[in-house]
Amino acid sequence: MKHFKEREFTLFNYMCDILYDFYERNDLEHMCALDSLSVGNYKDTKHYLFLQRFCDLWDRVEQREINNGEKLMTEQVTKKIQLDMDSVEEFFEEYDHSGCIGWLQEILNGNIKIEIMRKAVISHSFGNKEECQKFVDDMFVTKWWEEEA
Repeated sequence: MKHFKEREFTLFNYMCDILYDFYERNDLEHMCALDSLSVGNYKDTKHYLFLQRFCDLWDRVEQREINNGEKLMTEQVTKKIQLDMDSVEEFFEEYDHSGCIGWLQEILNGNIKIEIMRKAVISHSFGNKEECQKFVDDMFVTKWWEEEA
């Protein structure tokens, strides 16, 4: 980075460096790029288009960071949570696989990825049915019901 060398490298810091350079080279007031668009802090169409592209890129980088943060947070939370009997029982009631014995059989036969099953039960206990279903779909090593169809 050219202007903020003491900062840790992140995409946001790098983009701030680029915007700072843009304002310096074009003798413009330093402010948020979106604010620059709103108040007309640009001299010509070329500046306007740069700021517009910059804001679009900023939004994509921001969304990427949010998505990465959610994945990281889910992984950290999942490792810390201890499942209680009620959460497991409620999961089994909704995803009945010949009762608990059927599930135990699948686990003992090595047909279920335990960590993914754990994530499914945790998602279910938090009421996140969509995420739970995704984990349920992914936790089986062999999907024997698809082979029968």
